[in-house]
Amino acid sequence: MNELTWILASTTFGLAVGSFLNVVIHRLPRMMDLAEAEFEEATADAPTLAPAPRLSLAFPGSHCPNCSHRITLIQNIPVIGFCLLGGACAACGERISLRYPIVELLGGVAALACVLVFGPTPQAISGMIFIWFAIAMGFIDWEHLVVPDALSLSLLWVGLAFNAFAVHVDPSDAIFGAIGGYTAFWILNAIATRALGRTAIGQGDFKLFAAIGAWFGWQALAPSLLVASATGVVVGYGLIWTGLSKRGQPLCFAPFLLIGALAVLFLGDQLQSWLSGPWRF
Repeated sequence: MNELTWILASTTFGLAVGSFLNVVIHRLPRMMDLAEAEFEEATADAPTLAPAPRLSLAFPGSHCPNCSHRITLIQNIPVIGFCLLGGACAACGERISLRYPIVELLGGVAALACVLVFGPTPQAISGMIFIWFAIAMGFIDWEHLVVPDALSLSLLWVGLAFNAFAVHVDPSDAIFGAIGGYTAFWILNAIATRALGRTAIGQGDFKLFAAIGAWFGWQALAPSLLVASATGVVVGYGLIWTGLSKRGQPLCFAPFLLIGALAVLFLGDQLQSWLSGPWRF
């Protein structure tokens, strides 16, 4: 397969993955809510309610969340379907969130970027997988302030599996990265909780930081956290300054951790060089 074919095939597949990521972003939090409600009902003494509608990542098929109109195969083509529909449901006219084409485009751009940077290598394939996980987790945390264990723990184990073959780092670095990531956030949360009188870091971020360590090794923890903190401060104050958020309002941290991890993925050597530069104390 020549380079152009590899680029086109990867990007097209990335767009299709982006379409599936929209399903994950929309349904996984709702599946978690249904599972929690079923658990509470099963452990309560109240009479059993009517069973909730079946919901999974595969069932029901793609449909309008407003009127349940089934989306056709052509309308489901990534990005193109959104344009053909004019950004609205063909049946009820309800506007379709811009998040859908954005996520689809991000899925394609992720594949394209990995191919251009790493070429047709295992690093490119693993990079795509990491970014696709990152897109789903980032949007879910942004919208729902939760990092699903189903994604963060899967990301951790997939990272360890890749690095069993030293795709990004040696296996020992990956293992210590996972342990160090979780432990570092556990310690930071204990200190911050005692100082603030409330939980400062969510358990989902513990597992996500462990997953980042599993993918890129313990050496990546400090650079990714530095980039995440700087990005979070800028975005947080930007939201306050524009009136989109208020002081004291919870702000998700997973998207910024993932931005830090992406900086390590694409700029790892430059970040390490900068951090170990002559300016350090």
